[in-house]
Amino acid sequence: MKHIFTLVVALFSVVALYAQQQNNHEQIDAQWFKSHYKKAESLIPMRDGTKLYTAIYTPKNKKSTHPILLNRTQNGCEPYGKKSATFWQNEIFEEYLRGEYIIVFQDVRGYGKSLGNKDATNGANDAFDTAEWLYRKARKNNGKIGVWGFGEDAKYAIEAAVCSHQAIKAVSVQAPVDCEVNIAKLSTPMLFVGGMFDEQSDKDLWNSYRTAKASNPAADVRLVVGPWTYGAWRESDAEIIANDATPEFYRTEIEFPFFDHYMRGGESSGASASGSLIYYGGENCWREGDGWQSEGEELTLYFNEEGALYEELPYQDISYRDFVSDPQNPVPATKEGSKEVASVLLSDQSFADGRADVLTFVTPVLDSDITAAGAITAKLYVKSSQPTIDLVVKLIDVADNGESEILLRTSIVKGQNIEPNSIVPITISMTDLAHAFMAGHRLKLQIHSTWSPILQGTSTNHITLYHDKQHLSQVVIIQ
Repeated sequence: MKHIFTLVVALFSVVALYAQQQNNHEQIDAQWFKSHYKKAESLIPMRDGTKLYTAIYTPKNKKSTHPILLNRTQNGCEPYGKKSATFWQNEIFEEYLRGEYIIVFQDVRGYGKSLGNKDATNGANDAFDTAEWLYRKARKNNGKIGVWGFGEDAKYAIEAAVCSHQAIKAVSVQAPVDCEVNIAKLSTPMLFVGGMFDEQSDKDLWNSYRTAKASNPAADVRLVVGPWTYGAWRESDAEIIANDATPEFYRTEIEFPFFDHYMRGGESSGASASGSLIYYGGENCWREGDGWQSEGEELTLYFNEEGALYEELPYQDISYRDFVSDPQNPVPATKEGSKEVASVLLSDQSFADGRADVLTFVTPVLDSDITAAGAITAKLYVKSSQPTIDLVVKLIDVADNGESEILLRTSIVKGQNIEPNSIVPITISMTDLAHAFMAGHRLKLQIHSTWSPILQGTSTNHITLYHDKQHLSQVVIIQ
């Protein structure tokens, strides 16, 4: 089966070509937008009579028809009235504006200027009714609608995908948060997008994609995961793990061709095939496939009393390390000790290595690459002085002889019941990872019980981690 994305040239070459092409384009600014687009507002009636506020930005070119790009949102469609929104400043819209798409924003019911109950569960019906109105009444539309949703709005995009309106041709679900929409019986092509280091939406992204893929094997269901934090593919200056060319590559070579193929017959490499495109950190390259999570071999690394991780089984009859966790002196999530932490992934955690309440285990310098391509699981044999236990496990890539490092994955166990003063196995799963620990680097784990302000703890706890012949504490990596 042909892959959905064919990377014939290197990423930098693609971006260089795009930059050259952009030099030939007129800059999109306020004057450009005013001369090319016209705003209209409508209160679109739903089947129950509820009216939803909708802002419609239509190209002034009357000689041709245009596809529609729709975003149904709870974040507001300001400004209301004659004044236009400044979405044209966001790079994600550049290709669509130059391609003369009709750009539509709608307040979902109960938000902004839309009427109705925000807790209503008729989102698919609202998506259908909106599509029907736009299909019949939006000036100069070509009868084809694409829908996108980001973050908490992603669920509205999924509702549009499953509403079965004939005009909805493609849907992009981006960084879904709290997304529990039924994706069964899907036929609409879907593009799921997220960041490898997005702690807000990672689980919803994997679950939504896998559900859609499994429930609808004949549908065009795609997944793109880049080296990004939350929403970083939407802006070039956002925090990323690798070169800053990846957001532009996504916007110009993946997202826009996906929509344009289904909505206007544009070229889209392998547009009829389903699959995934995943960015592997360390190697700093894209890999394409037919799904996510490798079925490769397991690499098991065992803990030892010297604070090392080895492939060899431990030989000691009794071996352990311990620490006392004090909620009055918690381990900070950042070196600065910030009281508000949105994300800690990609941060340097070496400041915690010397703390008495942090256990650190690290491999020798790698003589060959170790590639993680799926689930990461830690199995720990622990003893707690308290009847409940909190644990934080962090997976870290250490480079340049310890001079730099990045936190790749973390998992938290909070308030798990445990028989005090007994050795008990605890299994901790981390979100799937695509990353190469390169030769010359080291792989590190940190284990502790507080992590302020994320996990404060409630009481002092004496925790012991065992790692001997009878208690094979380990971390398992799918390669």
